[in-house]
Amino acid sequence: MESLRSISKAALCVVGFLLIAGGAIMEDRPNPVLLNGKPFANAIKINGVLAIPLQDFVKAAGGKLSVEPYFQLQGSTLTAKAASDIFAKLGDIKGESKDQQRLFNIQKVGVISTNVLMKNGKAYLPLADVAKAFGNTSWQGPITLRPGESISLNFTTNANGILGVRQ
Repeated sequence: MESLRSISKAALCVVGFLLIAGGAIMEDRPNPVLLNGKPFANAIKINGVLAIPLQDFVKAAGGKLSVEPYFQLQGSTLTAKAASDIFAKLGDIKGESKDQQRLFNIQKVGVISTNVLMKNGKAYLPLADVAKAFGNTSWQGPITLRPGESISLNFTTNANGILGVRQ
């Protein structure tokens, strides 16, 4: 009888933990971001702001580990510094063109975001700022978003955008 009570208490504790911490575990699941149907990044919420890792953003532009020399991160400001056709030329020199992996090009020099966020030592770019860099100034993001649910960004090339989607 005593062992039944201890098992019941343990089961009740586990259920209580799952009810309390289960939501927190689910909240940490990233939301995959698709750019015109292609995998782009994984968004997370930082202080209520949907943001993607800066590293994923740079890779989607054809970059490697560093944001330099085509982007510049200074404090919380990310700037596009050069046209990204240079990425393809650098890849071709080594015989490993990144052209097929690039999801977008840099069309002109400009500020992409003045709100770069930091979390656990990593830089994150607000998704709304990414949309604006593509020339979509009205994108607000999903109103309701469940953990793990994908986010689709569908853009055409906009002459006013700093970035241009590869067709």
